[in-house]
Amino acid sequence: SIRWTGKDASDFVERVTTADVKGLAMMRGTLSVIPNESGGVIDDTMVTKCYSDEHGEHVYQVVNAGCAPKDLKHFEEQLGKFGGDVKMDILWDSRGLYALQGPKAVEVLQRLSGVDMSKVSFGESLWMTLEGVKCLVTRCGYTGEDGVEVFVPEDAAVK
Repeated sequence: SIRWTGKDASDFVERVTTADVKGLAMMRGTLSVIPNESGGVIDDTMVTKCYSDEHGEHVYQVVNAGCAPKDLKHFEEQLGKFGGDVKMDILWDSRGLYALQGPKAVEVLQRLSGVDMSKVSFGESLWMTLEGVKCLVTRCGYTGEDGVEVFVPEDAAVK
């Protein structure tokens, strides 16, 4: 995953994806694509307008692990052309990602967290404590089933 910060972060992410970041409510995400300069698709992605105490308002982006090198190359090329106030923090070495998918995924997370997941809609993210660790959780699914993605800080990812 990538955290985009700086006053021009939303503008930059809107330039390198098809997401309307500015139009998203806080802690809401959307499926998007990363287009190339010819209008073709480099990759699909999930983009979330996020807030944390540590980083304030920022954009959180999830790219496919198998395509990450080409995605990053594209982003670095575009950053060189952009010239605004934006910083790319690559987070895959500092956190784990667990995808819980399937008909009981939300029920399992609700049991572990105590959070009423019926109030969390598709594309919504929230910070929650799991096993004593503050995690970013997004309700989403790529399998056709309901599910969640849980982003866990590195030191707690293998507990």
